[in-house]
Amino acid sequence: MKNYFSFENLNNKENISSDEKNVIFHNMLNTIRTGDLLLCTDSFSELISIFKHEKYYIVHKLLIYKGKEAILKGDIFKVSKGELVEFIKKSIDTDDMREFLITPITTSKNKEVLYLTEDLYYLYGC
Repeated sequence: MKNYFSFENLNNKENISSDEKNVIFHNMLNTIRTGDLLLCTDSFSELISIFKHEKYYIVHKLLIYKGKEAILKGDIFKVSKGELVEFIKKSIDTDDMREFLITPITTSKNKEVLYLTEDLYYLYGC
């Protein structure tokens, strides 16, 4: 499977090591699978107030499966709140929205993950 999507509109993104990518991604996936659905909306503007932290992880949710194990083929980056919001708005406006997982970079035990699709946006928490 080829991944031709790039995050070229995120100018100040920070790369993540391969080991970190897997841990971060599986933690996000676990939050979606076991957490509570806190919000479902088709309006991104309803989510703007949720972005309260300065830095976030953003994942292009492109998966393959080996048996029951999900393997991430999309990219993951650290990005600032302002740039992330602008990136998502631009993706929506240009009809280039993909499936993204987004979570704040925080030491809090409370976990929240935004799961963005082309049409709907979900907030999960645990």
